[in-house]
Parts: sequence; C-alpha cells; structure tokens
Amino acid sequence: MRALATVGEARLTETDLIKYLKLSGKMAPLIDELSVGQIARNWFSGQNLRISTEDLQAACDRYRERLGLHEAAGTRNWLQNMGVAVDDFETHMETQLMVERVRQTVASPEKVAAYFEKHRKELDRFIVSHIVLAEAGRASVIKSDIEEEGLDFGELARAHSLNALTRPMGGFIGPVSRKELEKMLETAVGDPAPGDLIGPLKTGKLYQIIQIDQILPADRLNDELYADISETLFQNWIAEWK
Repeated sequence: MRALATVGEARLTETDLIKYLKLSGKMAPLIDELSVGQIARNWFSGQNLRISTEDLQAACDRYRERLGLHEAAGTRNWLQNMGVAVDDFETHMETQLMVERVRQTVASPEKVAAYFEKHRKELDRFIVSHIVLAEAGRASVIKSDIEEEGLDFGELARAHSLNALTRPMGGFIGPVSRKELEKMLETAVGDPAPGDLIGPLKTGKLYQIIQIDQILPADRLNDELYADISETLFQNWIAEWK
C-alpha cells in the first residue's frame, strides 16, 4: 500500500489514516459530507439534469488556480503524486457543482425570504448573562438581592459566580438564538423583556440565574440571517433524502 507519509522508518498508509479518523471521531463528518454529494448526484439524475462541460472545466480551472497549478502538466503531476486519477478528480469537481446547484435551488432568495417571514419570531436573538452557584438557596438570595434591593447583576456575578470563563465579564454570555436559550432553560421562551431574571435553574449539580440583557429582534433579513436560513433549508432538504 502506498505510503501517505514517512516518519523516520515508519510508513503512514491510508489504513492508518482511516483508523485515526475513526478513533478521533473525525470520520462521521466526512461520511456526512460524502453522503451529501451522493444525494446531490441522485437528485440530478432524477431531474435529468447534468453539469455542462463548460461549467465543469471552469470549476476545474478555478481549483487549479487556487493551488497555483497553471499548466496541465503540473496538474497531472500533482494528481499523480496524490494517487488520484483525472477522471476521479473531474467527478469530484462535478459533485461539488451539483451540491452548489442544489443549494441554489432549495435555498433560493425567494425561499429564504419566505422562511424568514414565516419564522421571524423564532429568529430573534437574546444577549444574556448568568450567575452560576452551588446551592439553590444561595441562588434565590442573590436573585432577590437583584430584584428587591437593586444590586447590580454584573457585580454579583464577578463576586460570586462559579463560572471561571464568564465571571470576569460580569457573567456575560453574549448573543444566543431562541432555540439556544430554550435549550439553556429547558423550556419554551415566550416574550422576555430586557432585565428579566430567569431561575434559579438546576444545571447538572449547579444552579444558575439568567438575565436577559438585550433583545435583538429579527426585523430584517441581513447577511448573517440569510446564510443561517440558507443552511437550514439545505439541511432540511438533505434530511428528507436520508
């Protein structure tokens, strides 16, 4: 078997690579990516569609340019060193184009816009902070200090929170989606207002108080939301094929 690399007298082969990918947990994402390519090919076949020779050649040229392979001979040598046949390379590039065309179809601007209008409330984001404590009673007292005594949430977080990452920042977590917030709370989120305190909530062996610092309503379809919705539509489509 051809060695992928040599370290001293040791030859690292494709078998070694596959074992490493399996044991490191990196194999599953690669299998998913490979499956997406095959799903796209199946869809193209079912729709009697094909990638034109011109589009395939343009994609291959762009790939070669990124690698600095400006001549055909250099590309052939590169493929030979990689142990990849020209036909396999072209099939790979064709598959990538098919995946991109599927994305453009299932996540067209019209479909993204329609999803945004239908799910706008679900797309709101919340800036949140928390205080993590060891005892439920202590958490309740600190919550009362904030609500009834007007003590500052950030100062109490810096003084008492057990989370070493967020404590120096006054418990600041940052922006989270509605779905992420519901996962944190383990319950549905209604219409919280800035300054609302939630909890104490039991998280493992600890308790946390969560404060809604700010609400970022999904009032317009910006680039970040567009990309997120596009990926959601594509993944939903893939799930239907699996």
